[in-house]
Parts: sequence; structure tokens; C-alpha cells
Amino acid sequence: MDGRKGRSRALAVLLLSLAVGCAAPTSLDPSARFDADSDKAIVVLGGGIYWTEDFRDPDQSLALHWQAFDPKTLRLVPDGEGFTSLIREAVRLKIDDPYPPARVLRVAPGSYALVAAGSGSSKTFYVPVQDRYKNEWGHIRVKGPYIDPLEYIDPQAQLTYGKNYLFSVEAGQILYLGHFAFGRDTRYLLGFNWARRLEDEAAAHAALAEYPGIAGTMIVVDPAKPPQSVAR
Repeated sequence: MDGRKGRSRALAVLLLSLAVGCAAPTSLDPSARFDADSDKAIVVLGGGIYWTEDFRDPDQSLALHWQAFDPKTLRLVPDGEGFTSLIREAVRLKIDDPYPPARVLRVAPGSYALVAAGSGSSKTFYVPVQDRYKNEWGHIRVKGPYIDPLEYIDPQAQLTYGKNYLFSVEAGQILYLGHFAFGRDTRYLLGFNWARRLEDEAAAHAALAEYPGIAGTMIVVDPAKPPQSVAR
């Protein structure tokens, strides 16, 4: 997906400048064991942020916030399962800088949507924010400097394949979602202006190799496409 397509898919994105305050990222012990009989699932993903001007944010991480949705209605599930993937040292100051290693996460089986992405002191929302957090001009009002993005989004937001990143995973499966590349055209701490998805299966397999107790076949999925065409 090129930059222009990435911008078009972010038309509904709401930007909010704030300090990071989110649910603790899902972590996995290097000695963890996993196979087809496990009651959890494995998700592998990568990402980075390309900053085209001088870097000013001391927090160079990329946090992706995922929340459960109902595949039948394509709406978020209030109080449903969710997880956060945290990628540290994610900022790339040159276009040919390498991406950080992919993350390996153990999650509950289910269907998930990307609802927000954050770096340092800003968040970008991929679903609508509740009206009670907006002022009369439609700008977002925050209660304090540290917030949980899930508190602000519409808990039953309508989702769409092609605009939202959606995927489903079953117990015992290992999914690779791809690498998510975000960009900023300004040195000021605003939200991301575009996002695109890349595939680097070698990087995904390298990340899995760090967990010798994980056994199974990795499935590559594209969360922007309907489920009948995502797996291979």
C-alpha cells in the first residue's frame, strides 16, 4: 500500500496529543511452551515509525492497541478481550533503517481490531471516540495526561474490512499479521499521518526462533482483507 492509499484509509482517524497511558503490553516468557493443543494463540507482528524531520520525542516506542469485535456485526465488543503490542526503539530516522525485531505475543483466541496506535506522547485512533469526550468543535477533551485509549473509543464502534485491521485467531494457531509502517511528516508531536502493511516472513520466523518451546505452522494473514482471503 503506498502513502496515498494509506492516507485514504486513515480518513476516519482521530488524532489526539497526549502522554502514553495504556494497558500493559502482552508479554511472553522465552521458555513458554505452545502447540496445537494450547488453549491460547500466538500472534506475531512488527512495525516501525519513519520520522521525516528532526526527532523530538524521547519515547521511541510504538504501541498498537487491539480490541475484540463480533465478526457477524463487525462491531467492537464492549468489555471484550484486548491486548497491546509494544515495540521499543521503533523510530526510523532514515528510510533504509531496519525495522526492530517482530514481537511474539500469546493472546486469547478470538477476533480483534486495531483501535489505536501510539508513539510517545500521541495517539491515533482508528475508530470513533465517544461524544462525551468531544467539545463543541469536535476536538477531544482528556481528563488528564495519562489515559487508556480504550476508555475513549466507542465501545461498540462499527468496523469495516479495508479500513480497519481485523483478524480472527483460533486456539493453537500461530498468526503473522505483517509489519505495520507508520509515518510522520512533522517534528511536532501529532498523530500518525499514514500507515501501510508490509510482509517480512523471514523476520517473523526469526522472532519465533527465539521461543524454542513454540511448535506449529505460522499462517500469514492480511488484516485488511475479509477472512476468506486472509490465510495462506
